Amino acid sequence: MKPRQDGKTVYAQSSDIKSRTFLEYRKDMKRKAIIELELLEWLNNKVRQEYGKTARISKAGGDAFLWFLRQGGITREPDYLVENVASVNAVEMQYGSGRLTEQSMIDFKKSKIASKRKGIRIPKEGLLICYLFSEAPKQYAFLTPKWIYANSREGVAPAWGNAPTYKLPGDRMLDKIKQDNQLPRIWQNIKYK
Repeated sequence: MKPRQDGKTVYAQSSDIKSRTFLEYRKDMKRKAIIELELLEWLNNKVRQEYGKTARISKAGGDAFLWFLRQGGITREPDYLVENVASVNAVEMQYGSGRLTEQSMIDFKKSKIASKRKGIRIPKEGLLICYLFSEAPKQYAFLTPKWIYANSREGVAPAWGNAPTYKLPGDRMLDKIKQDNQLPRIWQNIKYK
């Protein structure tokens, strides 16, 4: 006789992830929270370099206190809050496995990039997307929602339960890529955890 399975331990409770088991989902969310916390100091330095020495970043969002250890969930809050910068007040971190090539397609959730007002999507103001590549540990890119909106096309992401996305072709992102020699050390720390 096959043992009965509890639905809460088999399927993710998030509405945007249906195909992975709940335990795989929790592991991924734990990894994302660890990456975000490990990157805090590095990101603070990068934002100061690009937007002024008075800029200060603090961790925010549902995983600010590692919600995966409790009965937490996903919030719509940004990953980081930015203070003392006029043009940026929040940073979202996103990472992808693999390397960026001209044939790559990078997905961004529509809800993270553009707000819907009266049925029309408008790119978010004051948000900065920090995109990292785990297989190319020196590479990163800072993207604005307005730029992503203008350079991508609409689609869906099967990995996110066919969630509506903006699909950004890799060839358009190549000129936005920057290198940093401190990132490989941070990725190494993340792998140990």
